[in-house]
Amino acid sequence: VGANGEIIADKANPFMGKIIFMGVLVEAAIIAIGIYVARTIRTNLRKIITALNILRDGGVDIDLVKDSNDEFGQIITAINEVADTIKTDAGIATRIADGDMTMKVSPKSDIDVLGKSFEKLLDDNNHVLGNIREASSQVTTGSEQVASASQAIAQGSTEQASALEEMGGRATQAEAAMSNAEKGLLANQANNISSLFKPNNLWIIIINIIIPIL
Repeated sequence: VGANGEIIADKANPFMGKIIFMGVLVEAAIIAIGIYVARTIRTNLRKIITALNILRDGGVDIDLVKDSNDEFGQIITAINEVADTIKTDAGIATRIADGDMTMKVSPKSDIDVLGKSFEKLLDDNNHVLGNIREASSQVTTGSEQVASASQAIAQGSTEQASALEEMGGRATQAEAAMSNAEKGLLANQANNISSLFKPNNLWIIIINIIIPIL
């Protein structure tokens, strides 16, 4: 029995050695894979945290490189898209600040609060500008009408002044004619009176007065 036990032990030792060696290799591989995965996770987390800090501080110059298509890759893609959206919105805000109200903004989705705000801002400003243009047109039309009315009044005043001047001239002529007529009438009356007091005419008057008395 002792000899058989030694024979079995001699055969089992090489097999156990192989099992132990294989176990060590597996354990080493697991450790290596764990270290690689941990480093990969730490690297991706650092990139993501750096990008988020840039966005928090108002920066948009972000272009993360996606190393894989796993969850970390999806997060990096989403961060890049957020940065691009912020760049687009910043460009819209800059154009609005420069006075460009001709652009058309469409919200990206029903929850795009900033896009809806830009759309409402542009619509309201365009409505106000339209009212201002209409009011300016009405003011211009009113100014033209006032200018035309002023011109017509000025022309009427000129015509009235000419008519008054003409009437004044006619009145002066009429006054002169009346004065001449009065002077002529007075002269005729004076002549008639003076002719009455001539000697011959005086005797005739006296005889005409005495005869009826007798």
